[in-house]
Parts: sequence; structure tokens; C-alpha cells
Amino acid sequence: MSENKDEILEHEHEHEHEHEHEHEHEHEHHHEHVHVHVHDHDHHDHEHEETHTYEVEGYELVETHMHEGATICSFERDIRMSGDEARAAAEEAYLALRDWLNEQGAIIGHVKGYIKDNGITTTFSTVGGDLHVNANEGTGSRVGFASIVFGPDEETLKDKVIEEFARLK
Repeated sequence: MSENKDEILEHEHEHEHEHEHEHEHEHEHHHEHVHVHVHDHDHHDHEHEETHTYEVEGYELVETHMHEGATICSFERDIRMSGDEARAAAEEAYLALRDWLNEQGAIIGHVKGYIKDNGITTTFSTVGGDLHVNANEGTGSRVGFASIVFGPDEETLKDKVIEEFARLK
């Protein structure tokens, strides 16, 4: 199980970096409903299950998929909030999601992300215990998120992530 978990964490780390560099432009969706588009990702030699991409208002990208029993969820979006207000809202969202996952009895491989705002990149990460927050120099005004958890299904995790991160505007 440890080898599989390490492989999943490595894959998600690679997947997260792909998304950081793929979407450098602003793009807004104006949809009232969530639409699911299913496509297969086959970036590596090992098997992947279907990736579900959701069009959610205010989000550039929301994806989920299953991998060796883990539920993977990620998103990217631009926000208007900045500075301390955005960092505080993000911290609340991460803590609420972490607490909900712990209440569900989920095993948290990782829950992490970043806010890039006016030259500062703040990263957030937890594996179920403390929330680690670090600020570094960066560029842009963007939020990214990725999680690997064992427990909730894709739809439930996606809905909870969207609910908690709605506080970032």
C-alpha cells in the first residue's frame, strides 16, 4: 500500500505542475449547471481510470478521477480577492475540508494548493494533521488545488471542495 500511495503522490505532483503551466490566461465559464465531460488520460505506463472534467461557474478547471483506490480532485481558478483576505479565506477552506475528511474517516494522502497574488505565492498543505502555510515570491493572481484522499467518492469530494473554496472570490 505504501508503494502505491507514493506512486499516486508522485503522479499527482506531476499532474499538478502540468496544470500550473497549461493555463496561463484568464478564462471564465458562464454556465449555470455543472456539465461533465469524460476523457481518458494516459500519461504514464500504468493504468488510469476515466478523468471527469466539470464546468463550474467561476472555475477554469475542476477534475476528478480514481487511481488505485484514491479519489483525486483538482481545480484552478482566478479570484478577485487578494492579500491577507484571500490567504485567510483559503486557510479556512483547507481547515474545513481537512476536518470534514477526518470526520469521514478518510485517509489523506495530501490536500494542497497555492494562491499566487501580487508577487507572493502562498502554499497550503496537509496530510490530515497541521496545515502548513508558506509564502514565497511569485507572480500572478490565481488559485490552484489538488488532493489525494482515500474514502469519499469523486462526486462527494468535488462537491465538498467546491463548497469550501466558494469563500475565495
